[in-house]
Amino acid sequence: MRVSVHRLSARYESIGRDPIALPGMGAAAPVFVAGDPRTILVLDPRIATSPLLRARIDPEGRPGAAEVLIPLSSVFEPPEVVAARLGDQIYVGYTAMGNAASTAIGLVRVGSGSDRPVALVPGRGYGKLRVSVAIAPAAALFALDSPQEGGGPGAPRVVHVRVANGAGISDPLVLRGPDGSAKNASIARRDDGWIAVAFSSPEGVHVAYLVCADEG
Repeated sequence: MRVSVHRLSARYESIGRDPIALPGMGAAAPVFVAGDPRTILVLDPRIATSPLLRARIDPEGRPGAAEVLIPLSSVFEPPEVVAARLGDQIYVGYTAMGNAASTAIGLVRVGSGSDRPVALVPGRGYGKLRVSVAIAPAAALFALDSPQEGGGPGAPRVVHVRVANGAGISDPLVLRGPDGSAKNASIARRDDGWIAVAFSSPEGVHVAYLVCADEG
């Protein structure tokens, strides 16, 4: 697998393509860092430990040399990665393999002095989970698919919204559709503080509007 940056002109015409990788490594799941739009992360997915690479985009749109930011363990296949910068730290959320080959979502705070992941969604179900992030002045806001509590391995999903900052991680706010389930979470935050979380259920696509004390 390979990842490239395609540069476009003001008329949306291709003017160049540059690969992002290190010798002998693959690349997948590219993502720009929320709050740091000139930084892109790509994952070299492997069975045990997967290197997460970082490259900086120059003013002309070309990626600089990639470097290993952090190794991630037990990444779920296909991988999903999101990232947000808060000060000197990068909050990386990613889908992972939990206990008994279940699916989980982990969080690593790169630059915090500890690379130990913590669970945003513990492993209690199976199948692909969605993770999304938005940046606030003093927090990273995560919207996450999660199997319903106590529902067993095949439980329907609900959406959890969690706030992460230097003080820790909030308890989840749970969102559901009319039938009690929700999945495919996506989150965005406006500059005035309003937060929108989009998700789907068997009835259609829904948007929940939230406010949060995320200013610090």
